[in-house]
Amino acid sequence: MKRVIYFILGIMLLLPIGKVNAKILTIEEVVSTFSETPQIKELNDLGSKIEAKYNSAKKTIDVYAQDSENSESEIIASFVYNSSDNYLELNKRDYVVTEDNLFEGFYDALGMIGIIESVFIQSGYNNLTIKESDYSNTYDTYGLQLETEHYDFSGNEESGSWNISGDAIKYFKISLDTDKITKLVKDYGEDIEKEEEKSTLVPTLELKEITSNSASLHPEVKNIVNSDKEVSCHIYRSLEKDGDYEKVSKTAINCLDPDALFVDTNLKSNTTYYYKAIVTNKDTYSNIIEVKTSDTSMGNITTNPDTGITSPLILGITLLIGILLFNLILKNKKGIKKI
Repeated sequence: MKRVIYFILGIMLLLPIGKVNAKILTIEEVVSTFSETPQIKELNDLGSKIEAKYNSAKKTIDVYAQDSENSESEIIASFVYNSSDNYLELNKRDYVVTEDNLFEGFYDALGMIGIIESVFIQSGYNNLTIKESDYSNTYDTYGLQLETEHYDFSGNEESGSWNISGDAIKYFKISLDTDKITKLVKDYGEDIEKEEEKSTLVPTLELKEITSNSASLHPEVKNIVNSDKEVSCHIYRSLEKDGDYEKVSKTAINCLDPDALFVDTNLKSNTTYYYKAIVTNKDTYSNIIEVKTSDTSMGNITTNPDTGITSPLILGITLLIGILLFNLILKNKKGIKKI
C-alpha cells in the first residue's frame, strides 16, 4: 500500500517539473511592444504610423496603418489569437497573388515581422529578428509555421521592361510559449544590426555593352558609409532565370569601384543569358538581368531588372526596400484597402 502511495506522490511531484521555467505570453504583452519592435519603430520614425490593437470580441491582433496625418488608421492585417493552444495565426491560403494586390502581401509581412520581433522581446531577446533568408522558406519548427507562394510578374512599359518576384505569405503561425521561442531564436534569430549591415550590401547589376559573343556587366554596391573598405562580389550566369547559376568571374570584383567591369566572353550568338551578382561571404544577391546576344553588336538588346524583393517583406525585403515600398504605397493610395 505504501508503495502505491509513494508512486502516486511521485507522479504528482513530477507533473509540474516540465513547466517550471515555461511561460506563455499574454496577448496584451505582444501588443504592448509591437510598435517598439526595431523594424516597425524605424518605419514609424520615418513618419509612418503603424500600431497593433487587440480586438477581444474577435480575438484578433489587428495591425493598423495611417496613410496621412488627417486620415483615420485602418486595418491592414489581422492575426487570430487561439487562447486554448496559445498561438497567433494568419491564414491567407485563399489569397491569390496578382499584380494589383501585391501590397496586401507586403502588409501581411509587415505585420508578421512586428509580431515575431514583439514575441522575441517579450521572451527576453531584444534587437533580434528572424533571419531574412528564412522568410521565403516553407517550414514548421519550434512553434513557428510559415508557408509561402512564389510569384513572378513581368511586363513592358514605355520606359522599358520590368520584372518583380518574391514570396507571398499563405500561412503563418507562431507559438506564444517562451520555451519554443528560445529554441527558435537560438537557431533562426539574427541581430538587427547585422541584418541592417547585410541589407546595405545589396549589389546592383547593370549591362553596359552586348555583342554577339560577349556581355559587359557592371556590379556595384552603393550607400556604404565606410568607402575605404572593399566589398567583393562575383558574377553568376544561367540559361534559365530560375535555373542553376554558375560562377563565371574567376577573380572577385570590388563592387565599391564605380568603374568595375566584368566581361563575359565566348558566349553563343542569338542566345539568352541571365546574370546576377553575389557579395562574397554575405550571400546578398543583386537584381537579375536578362541578356540576349545577336549576330552583330547592337548594344543593350534587352534587360529585365528584378526589383530584388525576394521575401515576404515583399517582401523580401531588405528593411530599406520595405521602407521605401511602404512609404510609396501610402503616398500613392487614396486610402488603405482593408484586408
